[in-house]
Amino acid sequence: MGEISEQVTNEAKQTLIDYEDFKDKVYKDTEGHLTVGWGHKLSDKEKKKYPEGYRFKGSELDILKTWFTEDTNKAYNAARDQVGQLKNPTQELVNSFTSVNYQLGSSWYKVKFDDAWKAMKAGDFTKATKELFWANDTTHSLWYDQTPDRVKDFARSLLTHHVTVDKREMFPDEHIMKEVIVNP
Repeated sequence: MGEISEQVTNEAKQTLIDYEDFKDKVYKDTEGHLTVGWGHKLSDKEKKKYPEGYRFKGSELDILKTWFTEDTNKAYNAARDQVGQLKNPTQELVNSFTSVNYQLGSSWYKVKFDDAWKAMKAGDFTKATKELFWANDTTHSLWYDQTPDRVKDFARSLLTHHVTVDKREMFPDEHIMKEVIVNP
């Protein structure tokens, strides 16, 4: 196990930039929240100043950069705390959890995926992955339906961590992912 950086890593930032489409105009996200920049959910105070349709221009774009930095720091710190509760925390896992916290909020593991979190804490990352993919025996989770690539990337991260912790001579390739996706 290596050191966990106290500062947001470039890898974690780049992952967020890759996933979050930048928009300079305030819009409603898939859950109806007013959002702008790199997926920044506006606070009630910000909504009053920047209503739906408001377009940021010129020097105002610095506001969006500031929000991205603040949101990233919050997600990263939550990720460090969460991963610190698991066996053998790694920087790679913190980077992956940062993306989840950024997208779903820092209480995702208590509110939306508590069974997955329990499985992670128990060291059962295959079960945790199934919990992320499936809402029940026949229906994918809303998170998977909305952003399947993000869920798959997080699952790969969890399964890779599981393999590393167990020191197995294998990598979580597509046959494991197919088992998780096809067989709830």
